[in-house]
Amino acid sequence: MARRAADRANVRGKESSMPLKRRGKWYHLSEKVNGVKIREALGTKDHRLAKRLYKERIAELMRSNPDPSKVARGYTKMTIAEAVEAYANERRKKAWQKIRAKAGLGNFRFYDGRHTVITTLEEKGVPDWVIPAQVGHVSAEEAKPYSHIRRKALDQVALLLEPAWMYSAKVEDRSDVQPPVSAQTGAQSCDMTGELIDSIERGMVGATGLEPVTPAV
Repeated sequence: MARRAADRANVRGKESSMPLKRRGKWYHLSEKVNGVKIREALGTKDHRLAKRLYKERIAELMRSNPDPSKVARGYTKMTIAEAVEAYANERRKKAWQKIRAKAGLGNFRFYDGRHTVITTLEEKGVPDWVIPAQVGHVSAEEAKPYSHIRRKALDQVALLLEPAWMYSAKVEDRSDVQPPVSAQTGAQSCDMTGELIDSIERGMVGATGLEPVTPAV
């Protein structure tokens, strides 16, 4: 018990030696062996105390140094603003992990929502030049990998083109055989460009999940 009390007392003054970004349960000692810094592990209670001292020290630095560009000494050469941001990011990360676990979202990330949002906007007919502005992309090409092909619509297009493909495989080089009406329709569809292609592409876009499962349109 006496040793534990002494260890907790020694934490004061050494909390600034703990890497703030990594939040490790250890701190660097002032001594070095062969030029290498020595680090010593902290117990759970000591770590909690060190984190509390971190918070108090950061608040003190903010009060005494309104300029966030000044370097907070002892915080691994971090500025005061960086030290505060590192601490806040850790708290936000832990809070998000708890919310995600409670909601049963697994490893869901906000970033994954881009796939659904962009696909939905494509499906609704939103112009391509508008979508990048909505999701923060520089150009429309950056948004393309996030749009998905709807499997049902793709199958429908394949059914329309199947007669033409089957006819081509059977007749090969025979020019005297007239293609059936369905094959003629399919062949004409293959030759059409512009408006028809645009309508097919628009119909094949749909939300199929958070991650890409098919090539982009």
